[in-house]
Amino acid sequence: MASVARSRLLELKKVTASIFGTTFNPTGARTGNKILRQRLKGEALKDYYLPKLVSIKMLRKQWPDMDFVDEDEEMRLENVERAKSRGKGAPKKLRNEVTPPYLLSTVETTMAYQYLISRVADPIFAVFIGGSAAVLRIKREEQEAGRDMTQVVEIFKRRVGSYF
Repeated sequence: MASVARSRLLELKKVTASIFGTTFNPTGARTGNKILRQRLKGEALKDYYLPKLVSIKMLRKQWPDMDFVDEDEEMRLENVERAKSRGKGAPKKLRNEVTPPYLLSTVETTMAYQYLISRVADPIFAVFIGGSAAVLRIKREEQEAGRDMTQVVEIFKRRVGSYF
């Protein structure tokens, strides 16, 4: 008995896959189809716990004159105090706000923003690029060098203009 040619078998598998709606993968490459075919688990996980209908916070908001005791919160506060007494608590927060010297004023930010908008079609991209990286760095460097704002804008145009 003569064997069937490989090309003929591949054609048969391709037609079978198109008829039954399966994937045709003659090389046996890993495609992840097994995972993608599985049912999604999000709904089952979400519905595992019942929704919390009433909380102490909601009751306090509804009736502020009543005194509701949140035992879980009190337990948490006791644990925090116990940890602090052993020296294991969170570090103290700084009292004074430290403002970096290189932050731009609103006028300077507006100028840089307008320049970036004129160079880039997408304003969100322009603000992200200009506000977070290039503008602040160039502004700080030029302030340290003692230049005024018009010179800074020109330097900004020269340095950043090549990236857009």
